[in-house]
Amino acid sequence: MHTERLYYEDCYLREFTATVLSVGRDGAVELDRSAFYPESGGQAHDLGAIEGAAVGRVTEHDDRVLHFLAAPPGNGVPAKTVSPGETVHGAIDWERRFDLMQHHTGQHLLSAIAEDLYGWKTESVHMSAESATIELGAEEIGEASIERLEREVNRRIQENLPVRIATHASAEGIRLRKATERFGPLRVVSIADLDHSACGGAHVRATGEIGSLAIGRAERIRKNTRLEFACGMRAARLARRQSGWLREAAAVFQSSPDRIAELAAAQRDELAALSKRLRTLETQESKRAGGDARRALGATGNALCCAARRVPDAIGDAERAFAQGFCERAGAEPNRAILLTVALATGAFLLRASPEAGFDAKAWLLEAGPHLGAKGGGTPEMISGRMAKPEGLAPLIATLPFPLVELPSVATI
Repeated sequence: MHTERLYYEDCYLREFTATVLSVGRDGAVELDRSAFYPESGGQAHDLGAIEGAAVGRVTEHDDRVLHFLAAPPGNGVPAKTVSPGETVHGAIDWERRFDLMQHHTGQHLLSAIAEDLYGWKTESVHMSAESATIELGAEEIGEASIERLEREVNRRIQENLPVRIATHASAEGIRLRKATERFGPLRVVSIADLDHSACGGAHVRATGEIGSLAIGRAERIRKNTRLEFACGMRAARLARRQSGWLREAAAVFQSSPDRIAELAAAQRDELAALSKRLRTLETQESKRAGGDARRALGATGNALCCAARRVPDAIGDAERAFAQGFCERAGAEPNRAILLTVALATGAFLLRASPEAGFDAKAWLLEAGPHLGAKGGGTPEMISGRMAKPEGLAPLIATLPFPLVELPSVATI
């Protein structure tokens, strides 16, 4: 048996009585009639109460509306149960319902204006009690276009255009903004002559009841653009929060709010310059430390100095600079040096050889790599890569020329 959906005829109905048809094993309460809007079409479900028990979720299955009574905290069962055949009283959480009605009608208006102004069709919508978004068929939307779109929508809101809901025998002869594949009776929501859309949702009576519409963040998604928007009191609350954020930021910068962006950009640029300088100094220090480590091993004449160095997690700029310092000339002596740096956690490795070493790093990797599961590439003087498994690092180190010096490992921070 289908559920008579009372909100189809009266979106402003807040209370009603109904007969319980069934109670499922999953706790789903089916009524013969209901004013609760189920989660559908991108709009969130209503909340409220049935016989004083909180309704935590409302869904639809075929033509039936199912109500799930919420369990109180710390308890696994609803506060009250109902039985088939019982007459019950239902009450809608009106503040939440009206907020969702404002956003649903606001979305229809926003979709219509976006298409009329720019030809952007609505690809998808999502509305909950926390956020509302609309995805438009435009790869990029500039700030000027968003401002114009928002201004035009609010102009239509101020005109207090009538919003009418009518049920037609079929879609034939109706100028819908988006074609429907539905057969049979069709519920159509119209905003004056501006928009006609097939919709089963709850809406306000006139655009003035939307209050206002504010467009927030815009983000690229696939080949479309998703816009966040807020209507009515939600828009006012958002404006209030944003104003508070602005005041807090102004206090931090000790400036007027209109200069925050300028000061933040200046500090961002300063921080970027300092970070770049710090990285340069760190690289120089690592290179110096590599040279010191090589000199600490002493003179080797024409002998080859081969070393391994173990680091915990990754091989970055600091490790590369250390290897460079280790393998460059140490004083006047020809520095025939090789350094293999290995990352114990990831299996990454870096081998650097000085020009005087007479060691072809690339040829070494081509010979040893396939047998040990090492993959990488580079030049005769420097190669980098990764082992299939970190445990393979020890056999890789064993392929280096003998004797091998183990440099102190880098501790995990």
